[in-house]
Amino acid sequence: MDIKQRNKNLKKTLTKVFNKNQVSVRGGTGTATGWVDIDITLSEPINCQCDKMFGTGMDRQPGYCPICKDLLNKARERADNAIKDIEFYTHTDDCNAEHKEYVLQVSFNN
Repeated sequence: MDIKQRNKNLKKTLTKVFNKNQVSVRGGTGTATGWVDIDITLSEPINCQCDKMFGTGMDRQPGYCPICKDLLNKARERADNAIKDIEFYTHTDDCNAEHKEYVLQVSFNN
């Protein structure tokens, strides 16, 4: 597997689902070669109610309103579906379960 080409394919695949500026694909280096970090940054929805639910400024509590949670979950699901056929390196954990070597993070820009 050519890691550079895989990462280019990842970016190309994800930009079919998300805006090009919303997607970042970075390959690991050193002992993390083969791992890939995928970041998808979404715009916060207009009807977001996080501030009303969780406070503002110093009083702000971590968490998202149901609208934002739903948006993040749907975006992650779309990303997972888009990359399901891409070949990744894998590793096996202590319970003998196999995992693909990538980290997918979906968040809002602030």
